Amino acid sequence: MGCMRYMLIALLAGLVSGCYLEVGGCSGNVCFAVSEQTCDGHHCATPSLRCENPQLIRQRMAEIVSEARAQARRCGASSFPQADRVYWNDQLADAAQRHADDMARHNFLSHTGSDGSTAWQRAEEAGYEPRRLLENIGGGDETASAIMNAWLGSPDHCANLMDNRVTDIGAACVHDPRSDFQTYWSLLLATDDQ
Repeated sequence: MGCMRYMLIALLAGLVSGCYLEVGGCSGNVCFAVSEQTCDGHHCATPSLRCENPQLIRQRMAEIVSEARAQARRCGASSFPQADRVYWNDQLADAAQRHADDMARHNFLSHTGSDGSTAWQRAEEAGYEPRRLLENIGGGDETASAIMNAWLGSPDHCANLMDNRVTDIGAACVHDPRSDFQTYWSLLLATDDQ
């Protein structure tokens, strides 16, 4: 199957290239979408959350991540049981927004900010005191369903999504047509220190 575009997803250990077909939001028999859809195992009828609508992303991202966690799955060589629901956290969303803005503005894809900041530091600066913190980032995917598919197809990102020790998430997407990837995603999954 040919790819319609390239994307890079930064893994915690480095950068790995991946090529994904943008055909909708589907993982197995689950569709990640704003409305009810059926999935044929390869694609869904319509794309879901557009990056250009941050309010819609805020309203639905916890549901989309929770849908992915609702079923047991394999992430590379590792098997994960069904995981608990996650909940939206505005502080994590602010930290994710800061990083997505930074990556788009400075045209890079990395877990380290242009100022040398880490995800942990960005979360703390936003007022969240993490006990556990994981970060997924991505570039080039226009919809939440597409980035979710990419993350579920990457063993490390998938393992982050399925980690049952996290309870909170915050996410952001920034579109900059002048940058290499044009669309930059940041997702923080965490448990606070309280």
